[in-house]
Amino acid sequence: MNYFYKIHGLILKVNFKIFYLDEIKDESIINNDELVEVIETKNIKKYFPRENKWDTSFIKFFKNECILIVNNIVTFYVKDGEYIYWERLNDQVGQKDIINFLITSAINIAAIQKGKLILNATTLFKKESVITLVGPPCIGKNTIALMLFYRGWQIISNEASFLSDIQLVSSGNRSLRIWKNTAITLGINRNKLQNIRSNLKRYQFKYKKINLLKPSFKLNKVYFVKGRYQPNMDFLKEKRSPIEKNKIGLTNIYSEQLIMMKLRNNIFNPRFYRGLNKEECMIDSLFVNLNKLKFNELQFPDNLKITKRLIDKASFFEK
Repeated sequence: MNYFYKIHGLILKVNFKIFYLDEIKDESIINNDELVEVIETKNIKKYFPRENKWDTSFIKFFKNECILIVNNIVTFYVKDGEYIYWERLNDQVGQKDIINFLITSAINIAAIQKGKLILNATTLFKKESVITLVGPPCIGKNTIALMLFYRGWQIISNEASFLSDIQLVSSGNRSLRIWKNTAITLGINRNKLQNIRSNLKRYQFKYKKINLLKPSFKLNKVYFVKGRYQPNMDFLKEKRSPIEKNKIGLTNIYSEQLIMMKLRNNIFNPRFYRGLNKEECMIDSLFVNLNKLKFNELQFPDNLKITKRLIDKASFFEK
């Protein structure tokens, strides 16, 4: 049985369930130009005897084709943004691991092959407000998104977001991923957590996913997430509220040069754009969006409980 899912303005055709993508149940609305077919195969390495200057030990390029090797887990061969062939490298590897790398890496490569702009970003909406949190992996996008989720925000796409030239963000991977220490600090019930992979202390946060009523959302604001600052803990001695001594660092950014630099630094794996000859396409998309959006920088204290208190009180996200 085949299943169809929306991600980055594409339609993923697979023969297994993927919970954190939005499923398409009416096959009559499927556009073949957006279709990416996922197929299990064998001996993927035979496709690439050649070498490209952007190749590494785990990525191989040729024209609009790419091989991605996840050591001892899975190899993907992504072709023309239309096919994702995959090969299990270890009989002990579960389907959960295959799905994890499919929706966080392989499908992003297919989107790049189609000329799409993929940012390291988590995008959320609440009523008419649509925001995206931009930053490198492990900067805290998932944690901030989880805190906003508790305030009524919904996930559109997590960790990687496709931004179109008309400032639309399409639905993507809607799972939230948090580290064990975050779950403990925030008092999250263990029943709401599911291991992403064995031997990794990072979990998917299980929540009741609502079906999005539209395939894409008009982005309002971009927030670049900056590294955390050392919190002021004097409130403990003074027996005062922590938010009297600590604030969210919020800075408006107007410099086009600075915005462009920050966006380029947060492209999903620039090597893929270079190896697939899509870098010029990516830069064009960045310039198109440069003057169409509001850009800000966010910085939070390096303390989860204080950060949560600050986010609970913040009103600027909705404005």
